[in-house]
Amino acid sequence: LDKNFARQDEIEKLISEESIMTKRISDIRRKTNVTGSTGYKSATQLSSEAIALESEASLNDFILLSHNVTHHVRIDLAKLKQQSQLGLLSNRSLSLAKIRDVEQDMHVAMDSHIHQTEANLDMVIDGIKTVNRISLLRNSTARELLQLREASSSEAKNAKAEIFADAKIERDHESQSLEKVRLLGEERMKEIVQIIETVFQHLSDGTHHVINTKEGKHQFLLFSIASALLVFAISAAKESISLGFIVLQEIMTTPTLVREYGNMRMWSHPASRKNNRSDIVLPKSLKKRLADLSNLTERARDRQARLRNILLHGPPGTGKTMVAKALAASTKDIPYALMSGADLSPLGRKGPSELKRLLSWGSKQRKGGIIIIDEAESALGSRVKNHDLTDDNSPHSASEKGNNLPVEKKLEFANDSLNVLLSMTGDTSGTLMLILTTCNPSALDEAVLDRMDEIIYVPLPQEQERLALLAKEFQRIFYKMEPRKKWFTAPIPRFFKKGNAHQRIPMDNDFDAELSNKKLAKDCMTSGYSGRELCKIINGVANRVYASDKCLLTADIWSRATKQLCSMHSSKNQLIKSGEKH
Repeated sequence: LDKNFARQDEIEKLISEESIMTKRISDIRRKTNVTGSTGYKSATQLSSEAIALESEASLNDFILLSHNVTHHVRIDLAKLKQQSQLGLLSNRSLSLAKIRDVEQDMHVAMDSHIHQTEANLDMVIDGIKTVNRISLLRNSTARELLQLREASSSEAKNAKAEIFADAKIERDHESQSLEKVRLLGEERMKEIVQIIETVFQHLSDGTHHVINTKEGKHQFLLFSIASALLVFAISAAKESISLGFIVLQEIMTTPTLVREYGNMRMWSHPASRKNNRSDIVLPKSLKKRLADLSNLTERARDRQARLRNILLHGPPGTGKTMVAKALAASTKDIPYALMSGADLSPLGRKGPSELKRLLSWGSKQRKGGIIIIDEAESALGSRVKNHDLTDDNSPHSASEKGNNLPVEKKLEFANDSLNVLLSMTGDTSGTLMLILTTCNPSALDEAVLDRMDEIIYVPLPQEQERLALLAKEFQRIFYKMEPRKKWFTAPIPRFFKKGNAHQRIPMDNDFDAELSNKKLAKDCMTSGYSGRELCKIINGVANRVYASDKCLLTADIWSRATKQLCSMHSSKNQLIKSGEKH
């Protein structure tokens, strides 16, 4: 605005100068219009006229410039006015919006304050009502308690009065009751005495009749003979029935070769079958394989699948027979029979027939049968190796010459037994399952090995399995001694204990069984030990404890016994190795 005002001042100055110049130009024209007497213009007039024309031209330029400046100034003033008006309008609208927002905020705050005040007022009113209710409840409760107290006191007084009255009546009738009891006792005593006298009278009459009369003697003799015959008949019938059941069981169930049979009961619980397999300590991979074979055997007949023959081999004492029995017992409804290959040789010529009878029994079962042959190399040895034994120069033939049967006959019967087994297991029906156990699988005949569908190696236990075996056997034999209670010091009779086959041995409270078993299971102590040898170590420790004075397992007894037993095991292995070299 200050610049525009300055421009206006400059324009006014230009206008004033324009007016002055206009006056001068008019004066110059007026002077140039004056001519001389001759009618011609003088030189001064002509020069003044030229000056006037130039000044008029410059004035026109100045006028145009002033007009342009005035026009631009007016345009700038109009723009400035418009901008100022727009700014005023915008400021006015912003102030109005702010005023509206402030009014709205004030209205909202007033509404919230009003609502809060109303809520506080409602809470105060509810509190007053609650206090009134509590006071009413307290008053009603006090009244009820007072009424109950009064009722209970009155009831107690009435009950006390009734008790005193009953006691008084009982005291009054006590003498009468005692008299009645005495009279009843005398009557009962008289009845008992009379019964005893009658019994003794009959006994005396009977004795007098038996002793003094001939008829009585005959009657007593007949009574004695009849009683003796009756007792004899009952005893004979009982023994004959039990003997008959035993004979029928042996004839109808298992042949002579069978040492043990199982799964003959239809009501056996499935949980007991699973526990038989889970109690055996084996590597995880072998346990998984045996579980799969057990499931396959259980479901084979239902799904029309054939039973598979299994060969278990491994070092002695690794539990092959136990694994075979557990595998057979874990099946559902398939009976099994256990025999030893060493039992065929003493039977002589009856061996092949008994083996055929056993195999026929297994194949005739409704869902098939399982035959377990322990020490299979004794009965199913290689025919080539048996042929070599007939050579007189063989040391085996020389050692057998002192027996009742010659070696040739024994080998002939062994070959017959082998032929019987091969002939009865050659079909593919799968109704008979063979489980063979051996420590020397190379000694078996090639045809027998060809019959085997599954060949499982039972290895020596590693550190983890050795620890489990030692802990299991240790827990079976030893137990932690607990202090007895003062009010009970008498020993528990044996017939109250569960299982009288083995009496457990107490151990000292300071003895750490878990740590001791872990040390014994390490490779530096029992590497290469079988399960049977580990159990023998625990039993050897038990024998050392039995020989002690206190019959108590201590750390000293454990240390000495385990070291001695481990050294004995190493010396036994040295003897075996030296024998193999010779």
